[in-house]
Amino acid sequence: MGTDNGLSLIRQHRFYDFTPIDRITGSGDGNCLHAFAARPYGLTWIGGTNGLIRFRRSSTGYEDVAWYKQDNAAHKLSHNRVRKIFEDSDGDLWVATDHGINLYERNFGRFRNFVLTDKSELFSTNWAYDIVQDSKHRLWVSAYMGGIFIIDKQQLLNSGGRCVADYHLKESKQGTAQHTCGTVGNRRRRDDMGYAV
Repeated sequence: MGTDNGLSLIRQHRFYDFTPIDRITGSGDGNCLHAFAARPYGLTWIGGTNGLIRFRRSSTGYEDVAWYKQDNAAHKLSHNRVRKIFEDSDGDLWVATDHGINLYERNFGRFRNFVLTDKSELFSTNWAYDIVQDSKHRLWVSAYMGGIFIIDKQQLLNSGGRCVADYHLKESKQGTAQHTCGTVGNRRRRDDMGYAV
C-alpha cells in the first residue's frame, strides 16, 4: 500500500511492514504514491506525484533502483504525476501521466512517450488517467477533459509519438456519448464497431 511517507506491505506474521522511500532510493525526495505494479520477474514499480520508482527487493536490500522523472536525464519520464501503471497482454509496461502515456522500452531501460488526439486535434491524452487493453490488442486511454481514445497498439508503436486515435469517445453537450473515427490515409472504411471511418 502506498502512503505519503513510503510503502507498507502487509505480511502474514505482522500487521504491516513500513518501508520509507529513502530506504529504497537513497534519496531524501518524497513521492505521494497511488500507483503500484509488481512484475512477475521481481521488479516493482510505484508512482505518484513525483515520478515513477522501479526496484527489485533482495535479501540484501534493494537492487535495480531507478527513479524516472521529468528532470532526470538518465531516467526520463514525460511528467512527474503518474496516474496509472499497466502491464498489457504482451508484457509491456505502460504509464499514464499528465503528459500522455509512456511505454517502457526494456532493452534500453527508458520510456517512450505518446500523445493521442482526435482527428480535429482539439482533444488529446495530455492528461492521461487510465489505460487498458482489449482482446483485439487495442489500447483504451482515458484523459481528463479529453474523453476516451482507442487505438491499435501496433499503429501507435509505429507512430512518431503523436498519433490520431482510431476512435474517440466523449460526452456531448446533451450528456450523451459521441463517437468520432480517425482515418487510414484518405480511405474510408467500416470499422469492427460498425462505424464508417
